[in-house]
Amino acid sequence: MKAVKIELAGRTRYLAFTVEAMFQMQELFGGSAELIDAIRADNREGFDAACKAAAILAEQGELVRRALGYDPEPLADAAVIAAVMQPAEVAALKTAIPSALTLGYGREVEPDSDEVDMGLAELQAQKKTADTCALYPYGSGVRTQQKGDTAFHARRDRGPLGAVSSSA
Repeated sequence: MKAVKIELAGRTRYLAFTVEAMFQMQELFGGSAELIDAIRADNREGFDAACKAAAILAEQGELVRRALGYDPEPLADAAVIAAVMQPAEVAALKTAIPSALTLGYGREVEPDSDEVDMGLAELQAQKKTADTCALYPYGSGVRTQQKGDTAFHARRDRGPLGAVSSSA
């Protein structure tokens, strides 16, 4: 079960975004995007929307727990959540709800096999071992100097960018 663990109404609750929760959210708010917009408001309506959404998600999380064989815990409705919530806990609740939605919509992709793309592995290895080079002022721009490059030597008064002159 993918769920967000949160202290809610005096107990540890699991907010699970299931298909049933998705349909309830659509009926109540019009969809997930509208729910996020509703809970974003820092007023009574935003708090009420967060409590209603939390009640739905917590109910679904509890039903999933029961289906997995865990001992039943009491369900909390939106009125109970609103009654016992402390002002300092509102921000955590408004963060947990979108996290639960993200987990519910997410999916895990398993690789089909253990095959390794040798070309991709070689390209990644080349990127990791790329040599760094010094940057020198050059006219109105900057020029790079690779290690061992004898074709260009910085002028005495112009060291690599970021270097500090020893005479200063």
